[in-house]
Amino acid sequence: MRRPPVVFCMARKFSRFKHRNIPRLNLIAPSYMIPDMIRVLIVDDLRLVRETIRLFLEHAQDTQVIGEARDGQEGLEMAARLAPDVVVMDIEMPRLNGLDATAALHTREPKLPILIFAMSSDEADVRRAVQNGARGYVPKDGDYTELLAAIRVLAAGQTYLSRVITK
Repeated sequence: MRRPPVVFCMARKFSRFKHRNIPRLNLIAPSYMIPDMIRVLIVDDLRLVRETIRLFLEHAQDTQVIGEARDGQEGLEMAARLAPDVVVMDIEMPRLNGLDATAALHTREPKLPILIFAMSSDEADVRRAVQNGARGYVPKDGDYTELLAAIRVLAAGQTYLSRVITK
């Protein structure tokens, strides 16, 4: 079996050691060992939620937040400009809500996976989100590890519904 060519590149610096007195290291690894990054666009009207999701995803080795939008209209514009791999979308937002933004985005980019991350776990909201083109649904009262798992599943081309919803 032939091994892939070894190309060395710089891995990401880990900023989680910043608060400790541990120097940040530049790790060198073969390029085939560094996973492809999942480019994520976050669309939520609450700044605290966007920042929390971004901080959480920055610690994952395979995700990169490429943009944050405050409402559905801004999310549509950013998705067209940035070409994310996965969109994490809230439902309740000003100007254009997440369900209508999901329908518009799905019409423009039918292969783009959209994950609804919302307060509601109401069956009607879940059904409407899926009908509008969402491939995943995770309620905000879940934990962030489930959000990360859902992002990875959607990036792999599959669908994801939270355990809370499927009960």
